[in-house]
Amino acid sequence: MDYGRPVLADRLAAAYVLGTLRGPARRRLEALLPAHPALRQATAEWQQRLALLADGVPAVEPPTRVWERIAERTFGGTGPATAASAAPAAARWWQRAAPWRAFSGVATAAVLALLVVASRTPPPQAPVVVVLAATPDAAATIDARFVASVSADGRALVLRPLGNVSVSAGRALELWAVP
Repeated sequence: MDYGRPVLADRLAAAYVLGTLRGPARRRLEALLPAHPALRQATAEWQQRLALLADGVPAVEPPTRVWERIAERTFGGTGPATAASAAPAAARWWQRAAPWRAFSGVATAAVLALLVVASRTPPPQAPVVVVLAATPDAAATIDARFVASVSADGRALVLRPLGNVSVSAGRALELWAVP
Protein backbone atom coordinates (compact mmCIF):
# COMPACT_ATOMS: atom_id res chain seq x y z
CA MET A 1 0.00 0.00 0.00
CA ASP A 2 1.32 3.44 -0.87
CA TYR A 3 1.11 5.43 2.36
CA GLY A 4 2.56 8.47 0.57
CA ARG A 5 -0.76 9.09 -1.21
CA PRO A 6 -2.37 12.08 0.54
CA VAL A 7 -5.94 10.75 0.37
CA LEU A 8 -5.02 7.38 1.92
CA ALA A 9 -2.79 8.96 4.56
CA ASP A 10 -5.54 11.45 5.47
CA ARG A 11 -8.20 8.74 5.83
CA LEU A 12 -5.97 6.51 7.95
CA ALA A 13 -4.86 9.43 10.13
CA ALA A 14 -8.46 10.57 10.66
CA ALA A 15 -9.58 7.10 11.72
CA TYR A 16 -6.56 6.77 14.00
CA VAL A 17 -6.99 10.15 15.73
CA LEU A 18 -10.78 9.76 16.09
CA GLY A 19 -10.29 6.31 17.62
CA THR A 20 -12.28 4.39 15.03
CA LEU A 21 -9.22 2.49 13.77
CA ARG A 22 -8.97 -0.51 16.09
CA GLY A 23 -7.18 -3.78 16.66
CA PRO A 24 -4.47 -4.95 14.27
CA ALA A 25 -5.03 -2.03 11.88
CA ARG A 26 -4.36 0.47 14.67
CA ARG A 27 -1.23 -1.38 15.81
CA ARG A 28 0.02 -1.55 12.21
CA LEU A 29 -0.47 2.19 11.71
CA GLU A 30 1.35 2.92 14.99
CA ALA A 31 4.26 0.79 13.76
CA LEU A 32 4.28 2.59 10.38
CA LEU A 33 4.19 6.17 11.75
CA PRO A 34 7.96 6.50 12.41
CA ALA A 35 8.84 5.35 8.86
CA HIS A 36 6.28 7.34 6.85
CA PRO A 37 6.43 11.14 6.98
CA ALA A 38 3.14 11.57 5.09
CA LEU A 39 1.31 9.53 7.76
CA ARG A 40 2.99 11.49 10.58
CA GLN A 41 2.05 14.80 8.93
CA ALA A 42 -1.59 13.76 8.39
CA THR A 43 -1.87 12.48 11.98
CA ALA A 44 -0.48 15.73 13.39
CA GLU A 45 -2.92 17.77 11.28
CA TRP A 46 -5.90 15.75 12.51
CA GLN A 47 -4.75 16.10 16.12
CA GLN A 48 -4.54 19.89 15.69
CA ARG A 49 -8.03 20.04 14.12
CA LEU A 50 -9.60 18.08 16.94
CA ALA A 51 -7.65 19.96 19.62
CA LEU A 52 -9.42 23.15 18.54
CA LEU A 53 -12.77 21.48 19.26
CA ALA A 54 -11.64 20.22 22.66
CA ASP A 55 -10.31 23.62 23.78
CA GLY A 56 -13.82 25.08 23.93
CA VAL A 57 -15.18 22.31 26.19
CA PRO A 58 -14.43 22.57 29.93
CA ALA A 59 -13.16 19.47 31.72
CA VAL A 60 -15.77 17.75 33.87
CA GLU A 61 -14.92 15.45 36.76
CA PRO A 62 -17.47 12.63 36.99
CA PRO A 63 -19.17 12.08 40.35
CA THR A 64 -17.79 9.35 42.64
CA ARG A 65 -20.93 7.25 42.26
CA VAL A 66 -20.13 6.90 38.53
CA TRP A 67 -16.69 5.48 39.36
CA GLU A 68 -18.23 3.21 41.99
CA ARG A 69 -20.76 1.82 39.49
CA ILE A 70 -18.03 1.30 36.91
CA ALA A 71 -15.92 -0.56 39.48
CA GLU A 72 -18.94 -2.61 40.58
CA ARG A 73 -19.69 -3.65 37.01
CA THR A 74 -16.10 -4.42 36.06
CA PHE A 75 -14.67 -5.75 39.32
CA GLY A 76 -17.80 -7.02 41.07
CA GLY A 77 -17.80 -4.29 43.70
CA THR A 78 -14.22 -4.82 44.86
CA GLY A 79 -12.50 -2.49 42.43
CA PRO A 80 -9.97 0.17 43.35
CA ALA A 81 -12.60 2.90 43.55
CA THR A 82 -14.81 1.07 46.03
CA ALA A 83 -12.24 -0.82 48.05
CA ALA A 84 -11.39 2.16 50.23
CA SER A 85 -14.78 3.83 50.36
CA ALA A 86 -17.30 1.00 50.65
CA ALA A 87 -17.53 -2.15 52.75
CA PRO A 88 -17.43 -5.40 50.81
CA ALA A 89 -20.86 -6.28 49.49
CA ALA A 90 -22.58 -9.27 51.05
CA ALA A 91 -22.49 -12.35 48.89
CA ARG A 92 -25.76 -13.24 47.25
CA TRP A 93 -27.57 -16.30 48.61
CA TRP A 94 -26.87 -18.49 45.57
CA GLN A 95 -23.16 -17.68 45.84
CA ARG A 96 -23.15 -18.69 49.53
CA ALA A 97 -25.15 -21.86 49.08
CA ALA A 98 -22.74 -24.78 49.45
CA PRO A 99 -25.38 -27.38 48.50
CA TRP A 100 -25.73 -25.82 45.05
CA ARG A 101 -22.02 -26.00 44.51
CA ALA A 102 -21.84 -29.56 45.78
CA PHE A 103 -24.76 -30.64 43.61
CA SER A 104 -23.25 -29.08 40.50
CA GLY A 105 -19.90 -30.77 41.20
CA VAL A 106 -21.51 -34.18 41.62
CA ALA A 107 -23.66 -33.70 38.52
CA THR A 108 -20.63 -32.70 36.46
CA ALA A 109 -18.68 -35.74 37.65
CA ALA A 110 -21.64 -38.04 36.85
CA VAL A 111 -21.97 -36.63 33.33
CA LEU A 112 -18.24 -37.04 32.70
CA ALA A 113 -18.33 -40.64 33.99
CA LEU A 114 -21.33 -41.40 31.78
CA LEU A 115 -19.56 -39.97 28.75
CA VAL A 116 -16.45 -42.08 29.43
CA VAL A 117 -18.50 -45.27 29.84
CA ALA A 118 -20.63 -44.54 26.78
CA SER A 119 -17.60 -43.85 24.60
CA ARG A 120 -15.89 -47.14 25.55
CA THR A 121 -18.74 -49.56 24.95
CA PRO A 122 -19.45 -50.11 21.27
CA PRO A 123 -23.08 -50.06 20.28
CA PRO A 124 -24.57 -53.52 19.72
CA GLN A 125 -24.74 -54.47 16.08
CA ALA A 126 -27.26 -56.76 14.50
CA PRO A 127 -25.58 -59.80 12.92
CA VAL A 128 -25.37 -59.76 9.16
CA VAL A 129 -26.88 -62.94 7.70
CA VAL A 130 -26.77 -63.74 3.98
CA VAL A 131 -28.20 -66.75 2.19
CA LEU A 132 -25.90 -67.89 -0.60
CA ALA A 133 -27.09 -69.95 -3.54
CA ALA A 134 -25.22 -71.32 -6.52
CA THR A 135 -25.36 -69.52 -9.84
CA PRO A 136 -27.50 -71.17 -12.53
CA ASP A 137 -24.38 -72.54 -14.26
CA ALA A 138 -23.02 -73.97 -11.01
CA ALA A 139 -26.42 -75.32 -9.96
CA ALA A 140 -26.23 -77.82 -12.82
CA THR A 141 -23.09 -79.28 -11.23
CA ILE A 142 -23.95 -78.98 -7.52
CA ASP A 143 -27.05 -77.85 -5.67
CA ALA A 144 -25.68 -76.12 -2.59
CA ARG A 145 -27.04 -73.34 -0.46
CA PHE A 146 -25.30 -71.76 2.53
CA VAL A 147 -26.03 -69.24 5.27
CA ALA A 148 -23.15 -66.80 5.82
CA SER A 149 -22.81 -64.75 8.99
CA VAL A 150 -20.11 -62.90 10.86
CA SER A 151 -18.91 -64.35 14.17
CA ALA A 152 -19.80 -62.55 17.42
CA ASP A 153 -16.33 -61.03 17.77
CA GLY A 154 -16.41 -59.84 14.13
CA ARG A 155 -13.22 -61.64 13.16
CA ALA A 156 -14.52 -64.57 11.14
CA LEU A 157 -17.03 -65.37 8.44
CA VAL A 158 -19.09 -68.45 9.32
CA LEU A 159 -20.64 -70.56 6.50
CA ARG A 160 -23.26 -73.23 7.25
CA PRO A 161 -24.79 -75.48 4.59
CA LEU A 162 -28.60 -75.59 4.43
CA GLY A 163 -28.59 -79.21 3.31
CA ASN A 164 -26.28 -82.09 2.53
CA VAL A 165 -23.51 -81.00 0.23
CA SER A 166 -21.45 -83.55 -1.59
CA VAL A 167 -18.47 -82.45 -3.61
CA SER A 168 -17.01 -84.86 -6.13
CA ALA A 169 -13.32 -85.60 -6.20
CA GLY A 170 -11.24 -83.05 -8.03
CA ARG A 171 -13.73 -80.26 -7.30
CA ALA A 172 -13.65 -77.45 -4.73
CA LEU A 173 -16.25 -75.00 -3.51
CA GLU A 174 -15.44 -71.32 -3.96
CA LEU A 175 -17.02 -68.28 -2.32
CA TRP A 176 -16.81 -65.07 -4.26
CA ALA A 177 -17.60 -61.73 -2.66
CA VAL A 178 -18.54 -59.06 -5.16
CA PRO A 179 -19.32 -55.59 -3.84
